[in-house]
Amino acid sequence: MNVRDTSSTVRGVVAVLGAAVLWGTVGPAQVLAGSDADPLAFGAARLLLGGVVLLLVVAVLEPRDLGRWRVVVRRPVLPQLAAAR
Repeated sequence: MNVRDTSSTVRGVVAVLGAAVLWGTVGPAQVLAGSDADPLAFGAARLLLGGVVLLLVVAVLEPRDLGRWRVVVRRPVLPQLAAAR
């Protein structure tokens, strides 16, 4: 019998729903910011800023998990990034 941690499942569902809501908000965010920037540039800036914020959150809440990034940084990730584009 497989017993799941319901708090972990709920956090996962909330994270996915939050990402889905935020995914489609580049246009409204650009309008509300009053920016003349291209929507693609605005969206890329939001992704970059969001990634930095998430990295800081992990650094504060789970500093031992930062060691896992060494594996990613040491591997050549350019082919995977190009394929993900």
